Amino acid sequence: MGTLGQAIADNGGLSVGFAEMLLKDVPAEKTALLPRVGGQVVQTNHPAFILGHLSIYPKRIAALAGLGEDFVPNPEGFEDLFAAGKECVDDPEWKVYPRLDRITEHYFAGHRKLLAALPEVSDDALAQPHGMPSDFAKRFQTKAGLLGFYVGGHQMMHMGQISAWRRCMGMGRVF
Repeated sequence: MGTLGQAIADNGGLSVGFAEMLLKDVPAEKTALLPRVGGQVVQTNHPAFILGHLSIYPKRIAALAGLGEDFVPNPEGFEDLFAAGKECVDDPEWKVYPRLDRITEHYFAGHRKLLAALPEVSDDALAQPHGMPSDFAKRFQTKAGLLGFYVGGHQMMHMGQISAWRRCMGMGRVF
């Protein structure tokens, strides 16, 4: 068992648990709506988009960790629809996004499978340079650093968006 992989998985478990708490009382039919405050649309990300976006990352994380390209395959169209930089759109009739149950099924299954496997990745493998060429990825020197961000910080950043969306939609805090 790898210490680094276990630490990354522990962080990811918090993120997935927070997602469960944020969704527990949210009506599914509202999750693709942009909030309106004072009659104005708040251009933010809604839960359907956020969870769809986060659902495509286990595939990338698994590949970087050496678990294989197809360890957690993404449903057809998810990567284009939910890629970084895509604009989240108001979708009251669910014509743009898949239904929430399909999104959350992929999100939770992919992350749980990944989190169960990460502790088995050796510390030596995770201590290697990640080799990703993007300017963003260059902020992290090792696979462990980059994967730690994807599993922890990246998810929690987006969970904060769901928390803010809840407030805009008139829902209370989760803790």
